[in-house]
Amino acid sequence: MVKTRFQPKQPGECLYKGRKFYQLPLEYRMSVLMADGQWWSPQKLVNMTSFNDPRSDVVITSNLEDVERILQQLVDDGVAVRSETGAKSYRYPLESVKNWYFENNIDYAQRLVATNFPVRLFGGMTEVEGFLSAPLRECASISFANVSERVTYAVREALAGVAVVRRGKTNRIFVRALSEEPARSIIEDTLSRFEESKNISTSVRRLSYRRPVADLPPEFHEDMMNFYVMFLREILKGRMETIRVFLPAEEDQVAQLAEWVTEAVEKYNEMESVPLSGFLQSTVPYWALDLPQHFLGKELAVFQRQRSKAIKELRKERNVDANTEFTYRDIADKMGIEFEEFLVLKEQNDTWFRQRNMDSITWGEDSVEERPGQPVFGITATPDRDYNLSSRVLFAALGAAEDTGRIDDLLLVSQCSSGDDVAEAAENLSPEYVGAFTRRFGSYGS
Repeated sequence: MVKTRFQPKQPGECLYKGRKFYQLPLEYRMSVLMADGQWWSPQKLVNMTSFNDPRSDVVITSNLEDVERILQQLVDDGVAVRSETGAKSYRYPLESVKNWYFENNIDYAQRLVATNFPVRLFGGMTEVEGFLSAPLRECASISFANVSERVTYAVREALAGVAVVRRGKTNRIFVRALSEEPARSIIEDTLSRFEESKNISTSVRRLSYRRPVADLPPEFHEDMMNFYVMFLREILKGRMETIRVFLPAEEDQVAQLAEWVTEAVEKYNEMESVPLSGFLQSTVPYWALDLPQHFLGKELAVFQRQRSKAIKELRKERNVDANTEFTYRDIADKMGIEFEEFLVLKEQNDTWFRQRNMDSITWGEDSVEERPGQPVFGITATPDRDYNLSSRVLFAALGAAEDTGRIDDLLLVSQCSSGDDVAEAAENLSPEYVGAFTRRFGSYGS
């Protein structure tokens, strides 16, 4: 079964380069474009088959009437089909795509023109035909305020087979179901069982259109996902460094890219003359910008962004290289915030990174099996962690050691890996250290 594998664009790999393509007969130019099996409108074909480069004296302009006449002839001959919605959109079905490549003795993987990918064939279907087999459906969109991962997991488990649960880019939880009930009742019943969410209300928007990915043919879905995860890697090259900060593990990066593809596929309207690749390219880069806020919260995400901008401006103003460091006061001044506020936000930001990296590998009791350890001070790596509290605990512990000189007490606490260990260690701490810790913790405020 033929399927398309993603290959990044390479210079000079197109069969028809530059002006050569536009010098071909109009009917053949149209067939080259439509051989990708995507929807094409007459006006888009006019634009894509015309040549008007200001650097050249040659102008080749396609005529709309000629394009529409050729399209009608293709429909009459059974080579192309027109959208059943009545829209002026045309495409080659799978059989016509296969015939075109066979008759022209061209490999499916060959890129024909610079603006287009090779034909996308997934699970023995064209991309458009795969989506037509699973059209958008009217569904209910139920949402509620952000809750902990524990509650989200409980809601997801309760709705298994009934609805899809996803955390939105603003951290609000969204549930997609074919109807409002029984999904809404299940959600409210589940939320009521947890103290943190028992008073949270749900909001329903009934007129929403989504494509359940489970409706797609399995082989089509698998091939399509593999292609577009690789496609996102390519178009997000400039943002992968940011993504790795929050998702350092390779499998987590792939899972996030797959989630973005899935979200796009659920929303994508296959009847428009825009391929899925174009839809992804115009939306996902903006979704990637939301990652810091998703992991850090809005305040720290804004702090990271503004600090980075301030450092770049300082380098430019002082004409120094990227290895030059600036004082915290200089950065705070450039950001336009108070120095004390800068220090608090910086410590919270640094604590987040330390805690993300403090997971270690510890040996099991059998001295064979390795398993992830927990961060010190009994701070578990959970998405809903209170980073302000974590920062206060950490720096109170360090400050108490500085005040009392009891480094042994600090070491004892730092070796703890759970809340139980901390409770046991507290019995062996000196009264001086405990008193200093209490004072330091209180001085940082709440």
